[in-house]
Amino acid sequence: AGVKKELVVVGGQVRRSGPVEYNNNLTLYQAIQNAGGPTEFGSMKRVVLFRAGKHRTLDVTDPQFMKTPLYPDDTIEVPQKNWRGQ
Repeated sequence: AGVKKELVVVGGQVRRSGPVEYNNNLTLYQAIQNAGGPTEFGSMKRVVLFRAGKHRTLDVTDPQFMKTPLYPDDTIEVPQKNWRGQ
């Protein structure tokens, strides 16, 4: 059997939702970019990171959150912008 690739899953308002190959230096921003980036409807201000049964909402337009390190099996959801465009 081959080595199982470690993945994170990116969903919601991105151009190519689905699994993204994980590497040790993968950040939240990079994973979203690897999924083709947000669509015109996607909000980078309220990205939800799901990990081990918990979730956090992060503003990925903020450099400190862009660099959030990811772990295998994390799931990222890029939500639709709200009526204020956030």
